[in-house]
Amino acid sequence: MNYLELLNNSYSQAQEVLPCPPDSKLEYLGEHIFNFTTYESEIIQAMALRALQVCLAISDRQTFEYIKGKDGELWYLLMVNMPFFQGKLEWGGSIRGAWWNLRGDEVFKIESTGIFFKDYEQVLELEFNQDQWDDFIGAMAHFVSN
Repeated sequence: MNYLELLNNSYSQAQEVLPCPPDSKLEYLGEHIFNFTTYESEIIQAMALRALQVCLAISDRQTFEYIKGKDGELWYLLMVNMPFFQGKLEWGGSIRGAWWNLRGDEVFKIESTGIFFKDYEQVLELEFNQDQWDDFIGAMAHFVSN
């Protein structure tokens, strides 16, 4: 599956059909992927950016470098305790060195009311294996950078 295309389609369609459309791609991720609820565009965008940064740090095994940055440790610890990350992480002796815990034929699931295939076909749940999860994290980063 082309996750970047899925995110772009979903964002466009969400702007057309949802009663409270997202103001930005970060707001879209915050509401419909990370499932944050703030009713504050600026705050949800900041939270989504930090959640995405933490996802990338975990995927790249750069968590210790991430927490060295300004406010990095605070945001990292806040994010890994959010529902989106629950059940997806292992960390051995330190939560600061967490990794995605997909093994074998395990899957991660994302539930959302804001994901759409083409032609407004709503997808309520996506499942990911390890390779798909890595692709999805990368797609989210490309999605917000374009």
